[in-house]
Amino acid sequence: MRRAQRALAAGAWLATAAGTGFLASLLFRPAAGLVVVGGEGADSRDGGAAGAPRAPSHGAQGGESGREATGGPPTGEGRESVPPSDGHPTAFPAGGPAAAGAAMAEGPDAGAGGMDEVPCWIEVRVTREDGTAAEAGTVYALPGGEPGTNDVGDLPQADITDGGLARLPVPSEGSYDVGYIGEAHALRTDVLVARGETARIALAIPAGRRFTFRCDKPIPDGRTWHVSLQHVAPETGDAWAEDARLGYPGRTERPRMNGYASVGPGGQGASHPLPVGGAYRIVVGVDRQSSYRLDPEPALAQPGAEVLLRVRPQARLSVGVRIEGRPEPSGWFQLWLQRTDGGGREALADQGSLRLTDQPAPIVRWATPGKARIGWHGYGIAPGTTDEFELIGGRTVEKGIVVRPPLPGEAPVAQDRDASASPRLRVSVEGIPEGGVSERASLYLLARLPGPPPVADYNWHDREQADLEVSEEWKPVRQVLAVLGARLASDPTPVEADGRVAIRLKAAGLLLAVPERPAVSGLGALTLEREDGLPIPTARPGNFGDDFTADDWDLDLLELQPHVGPGTILGPFPEGTIRFRVRLGRVRLPGVAATVKAGALRPLVIPR
Repeated sequence: MRRAQRALAAGAWLATAAGTGFLASLLFRPAAGLVVVGGEGADSRDGGAAGAPRAPSHGAQGGESGREATGGPPTGEGRESVPPSDGHPTAFPAGGPAAAGAAMAEGPDAGAGGMDEVPCWIEVRVTREDGTAAEAGTVYALPGGEPGTNDVGDLPQADITDGGLARLPVPSEGSYDVGYIGEAHALRTDVLVARGETARIALAIPAGRRFTFRCDKPIPDGRTWHVSLQHVAPETGDAWAEDARLGYPGRTERPRMNGYASVGPGGQGASHPLPVGGAYRIVVGVDRQSSYRLDPEPALAQPGAEVLLRVRPQARLSVGVRIEGRPEPSGWFQLWLQRTDGGGREALADQGSLRLTDQPAPIVRWATPGKARIGWHGYGIAPGTTDEFELIGGRTVEKGIVVRPPLPGEAPVAQDRDASASPRLRVSVEGIPEGGVSERASLYLLARLPGPPPVADYNWHDREQADLEVSEEWKPVRQVLAVLGARLASDPTPVEADGRVAIRLKAAGLLLAVPERPAVSGLGALTLEREDGLPIPTARPGNFGDDFTADDWDLDLLELQPHVGPGTILGPFPEGTIRFRVRLGRVRLPGVAATVKAGALRPLVIPR
């Protein structure tokens, strides 16, 4: 759950004392090495938002690997002094490049002096072995020797333009590993960048091949379809494990390289070039509003293949829902289509859930043919499923279900799995003020996990319920934090062997992130990390218009290293001093500290 950055102008105003005070009054009123990947033997993986050329919003993206090319650095690299407009020197420090390289051996670090006002630059030209320019892709920079990532937003990055050229900003002088992901993957290690200079490098990649697509009949409604090319393991055709390939790898990781293509009303299309020898699963998304779908043949292929897209009719499904009795509590329940022929599970309600207080109209959608059941569950209702039925292309299937309270001796469940096998927390809470808090305030339990995902949260709606069923990722958790609205939070609280957790809420406060300088586009994310390693919640007002209080606050994001910008609100935290590590585009900045005061919103100034 990634939060959109607040508008810079609004954030700058909030950064002022007046802005902070106003918001607080609302809240608390009462030698460069080269690795080239591509060509023969390249393989693949589903990169989600990470990987090869960053596609338009419709396309899947990715990055993937293959053989390593050895040999000396490509020609064309060098540096050019830039006339200093800000008083910065245009040359290496005393001792020349060798001394600068020794000082930068551990990667860029802004040190006590903070960041340069104007970032340094790396100019990258990407060409194929035949001398032609790469058509698409992204260049990125990692501090020398650091691991890669699947989130390019963390890193300094730029798209290549005509002629295969990209101009890449970096936060400070230092040693960087500079990569390209697109038609192939290439990485130049130990690129030295000095203050006031532009480093220039050239990357050579092997030529790739395109997928071409052709429909077997005209597209009925003349629309454009988008095809995802998911880089997979060639031996099995399965997606790579999350940590097996990275979309933006460093010097010790292998890349994953997804692709995309568009098929227009004429029924034809082509992908951008992809590494020869890679294996790709071809996926055309199913639109529940469309009466037809496109089935690729073959569904697994290598770049250079021609893929036939067969236009086939969908089945029409109509589901009537009747609610009987008075289910308690009156909240939400989930309704889904469970494929019984290996196709997985699909939500039937557009929002994923339906309200028990409503008598919903029939749910009508198009579905892929096959055998299925309809299932439902929720707090305070009896779970259920229908008998198996078959969806047939071009035909309509009508089904009816009844949602009711459980019968005597019939226990309601929150999940459609064996509750006895699920981890449970037995929670008690102290510290809620006399008279309670607004029903709008959500109580969250927060935990740091030993592996991916690194953090977890549990939104506990029913505060009277002391026995909570949580997901499998909570099994290794040994301590939790709790936050309630924007006023209350707990210290780390141990989880006993039997799952008991005794939460004691305390009066809490918030911090307002105030970067001293606005970020430069493409420079990478500004991130914070607590020195004690605890998760950092960020908060936002609920959807209640301008008339909100601290009880209306809701958790927006929970991460170990959240992205922050002007106006990002951190917390709530119990009173005390919190120390943060700071990075910009993965480059270390001086750490910062702030003292949290209960019932107050205080600025956290981040020097840059």
